[in-house]
Amino acid sequence: MKSRRRRLKESYLYVIIDKEILKKKDLISVAKSVVEGGVDIIQFRNKISGDSELLREAKRLRTITQNKDTLFIIDDRPDIAKAVDADGVHLGRKDLPIEIARKILGKDGLIGFSSHSLKDILLAKRSNVDYISVGPVFKTPLKPESQPVGLRLFRNLEERIKIPVFAVGGINFKNLKGILKKGIKRLAICRGILLKRDITEETKKIKSVLIGI
Repeated sequence: MKSRRRRLKESYLYVIIDKEILKKKDLISVAKSVVEGGVDIIQFRNKISGDSELLREAKRLRTITQNKDTLFIIDDRPDIAKAVDADGVHLGRKDLPIEIARKILGKDGLIGFSSHSLKDILLAKRSNVDYISVGPVFKTPLKPESQPVGLRLFRNLEERIKIPVFAVGGINFKNLKGILKKGIKRLAICRGILLKRDITEETKKIKSVLIGI
């Protein structure tokens, strides 16, 4: 099995499985569908459950990605990530400090950081995170309080900061090619996949475009 950071470097499609967005869809079935579709990274985002349920669900999701090429990331909670042996955690500005998360996960755990401005990006670089997500690129219900950052911020960004950069926010198959024309090669998608009737097929479609770059 390749190292986590090697697999991260080779990752292009990142799917955020948000429990609140799933509504009546089964969490485990959705996770299996995106894995079957070829997703590189799954992030589990759950803002509505208590700790015991969150831990139970994270354990179940971990069994789906265990011993596969799909990386498994927990949103916000390095303690839960450590407890289920997830590959890492994704943090925002209001979450636990990056240095504390690093102490919990150890040197082998991956840490991602949500960036909404150049200031955030520079903070992430100084803090030695493993990857950043930048957005929202477009207006999205997932982050209603955040103004879209557009595409100019991405110009040669990954080459400048030397870690993987994922565009996030309002991305779907319809606007995919326009984004890629700007030189962006890694995407994080939530509703653009989760709300589709055939999640596996939508994942495959998007992944095929990405790896064809």
